[in-house]
Amino acid sequence: MSQTVEITPSFVIQAPVPTRACMLKSVPKIDNEPKVVINGDVRLQVTEPGAARKSVSGHYAIETAGLQSPLHVIWMIDGYVLRHSEHDIEVAFDMRGRSAGETLTRQLSVQVTEKAGQGCIMHSSVFVQIVVVDKAAILDGEQ
Repeated sequence: MSQTVEITPSFVIQAPVPTRACMLKSVPKIDNEPKVVINGDVRLQVTEPGAARKSVSGHYAIETAGLQSPLHVIWMIDGYVLRHSEHDIEVAFDMRGRSAGETLTRQLSVQVTEKAGQGCIMHSSVFVQIVVVDKAAILDGEQ
């Protein structure tokens, strides 16, 4: 049994790959560049007995520059939100079951969009570290 295969010519339009057209030589400097910065408790310490009794809480706030109000703010954190507003948040981190010497690291992120969600979108993140220490180590350090 034989098969017949018909080959028809196909035309492919191929544009040349740009070599320099897509590259920026320099980014123009804007005097009032928008920015978002997270400030707060990024290094926390708790004793082993304290970690067993209650969560560790941290307070965080954003500073913005060059963004037009009203702002649309979305906070993202792996923890329990105790309180939040447009510009700050208080978070509790569960440390139960953690031993002295352990460090818990969590990422706190915020996305801020200007003009009620219709403008520039800015993002900022920080790492929060909570260290469980031995109570005796804290007492020794105070002397």
